[in-house]
Amino acid sequence: MLEIVIKYILGESRTIRNAPASAIVIAFGAFAIVWIAMDWRYAAIIANRDGIIASRDAAINLIATQRDAYKEKLGGVSPDQAKSRVDALESANANLAARLAAISKRVKPEYPLEDEQKETLIQLLSDVPKNSRFHVDIFWPQLNGNPRNAYAVAELFSTAQWDVAVRRADSISGHGLVFAFDAKAAVDGSKRSPEAVKLIELFGRAKIDSAIDNLSDVSEGSFRFIVGEPN
Repeated sequence: MLEIVIKYILGESRTIRNAPASAIVIAFGAFAIVWIAMDWRYAAIIANRDGIIASRDAAINLIATQRDAYKEKLGGVSPDQAKSRVDALESANANLAARLAAISKRVKPEYPLEDEQKETLIQLLSDVPKNSRFHVDIFWPQLNGNPRNAYAVAELFSTAQWDVAVRRADSISGHGLVFAFDAKAAVDGSKRSPEAVKLIELFGRAKIDSAIDNLSDVSEGSFRFIVGEPN
């Protein structure tokens, strides 16, 4: 573009020499304006090009960084090899879970109740209308008992939203789950309190074994629910 302007000026030099001074000034002013405009335009084009190049370089550098980080995480293996390792780990995890499930079925549940019995009893207790529920005291025998067993049973009542408390039965021993009455009620079910009859029924429906016994310090019309050590 600049060469064209120079050639034009040289070709018209005679005309320019014969032109008035004002015309020459105007011509050079116009030339200066054109020159500035062309310089600004090309400067903007160059700056835009440099910006595009810089943006592409940044994108390339980011991709390269991500690629290097990915390679580092893979430990030098290919994506296919990494996928094979993940698949192998998932398969091993599934096999281990199956083995643990099989082992857990062979392990005897912790005394005093099995898991299925617990779930059934909680459901049966929950089905009892709230206005038909009553306070339950669960005793553990002082001589050979463990309060942990009594609390394990009490937790089932609490889960079913029953009012329950754990107490120590002094100077007695016991084995398993025992409903203790006075001498008459121990042999005659009609003399037992409705609360005792209800609990015995619920435990029977849950297929939980319990025993009937008599204690000299149990008053007529009452009972004690005792959780002793395993038989």
